[in-house]
Amino acid sequence: MATPQYGIFAQGSSFALHLEFTTKLLDKVPDLDSPTNRMPALAAAIAELVTELDEHRAINWVVGIRPDLARELGMQNPASDYGSPGLNAIQTFGDTSAAPEPLQSDIWLFLHSSSSSEMFDCSRASVKALTGVASVAREQAGFAYKDSRDITGFIDGTENPSLVEASSVAIIHGGTAGAGGSVALLMRFVHDIDAFGTMPESEQEKVIGRTKADSVELGEEVMPEDSHVSKVVIEEGGEELEIYRRSYPFGGACEAGLMFLAFTNNPTTTNKMLASMYGLDGSGSSDRLLAFTKADGAAYYFVPSMEALAGLGS
Repeated sequence: MATPQYGIFAQGSSFALHLEFTTKLLDKVPDLDSPTNRMPALAAAIAELVTELDEHRAINWVVGIRPDLARELGMQNPASDYGSPGLNAIQTFGDTSAAPEPLQSDIWLFLHSSSSSEMFDCSRASVKALTGVASVAREQAGFAYKDSRDITGFIDGTENPSLVEASSVAIIHGGTAGAGGSVALLMRFVHDIDAFGTMPESEQEKVIGRTKADSVELGEEVMPEDSHVSKVVIEEGGEELEIYRRSYPFGGACEAGLMFLAFTNNPTTTNKMLASMYGLDGSGSSDRLLAFTKADGAAYYFVPSMEALAGLGS
């Protein structure tokens, strides 16, 4: 049975870091435009990265690869069916003012730990491991805010399945392309904290669809149809569609938001949630939360099993 990457489920981290890399030409490999040369060199570099990550025992990590690039590396996965670079669903939002910009990179690294010092050391070593193969396109640090809350003050991830159930939601089942792997959706949301904070708490709760103090879902009689809960809680055949969220807030005095991260074994689930949020589900309304936050980047990554990662080095 294929083994999922451990960092998907590891808990208790206070700090997080997302590094997205763009592959580049390798000076040490001739005829780099040829996939015959480029793919083995890239595979070897990713294998070296994994070896380096394993040296940092205090770090939980996840390595993701652009879906169609993963296919070129010999990894079949469900995300590759969604086009190159795997963002067809997000690109359909192009006519809406709140549309997230597709910012798809080639390799994604998610680090999380309770040691900021180890995070720093590991991040530097990871960049070095990919030197000559890929360069950093985007970097975003995050942190645990209070008792697992978003910067808005609301508890984040209330709808998450328990750790007992998470694997069945996040991990691709055996006998399926990409078994033991997962598909990650990464979106960087920048919040308008001042605008959101000027509203009374009761109005904030209507935007989210939950109470602020203890994250209790509002009753049907007062739940707005355009609340965040109404737009992302989707039922089909009497069953709620689920994803496994591992989001971390980010920011400082001038800019703050949420690095939204969701793992799934079925990309159609996240696509349906996005369509509902952005009013493309036929409901005629978009998520009211989008009046107070905007995604300035979005990407899909295939997260291979540990065995698939190990195979890159052979």
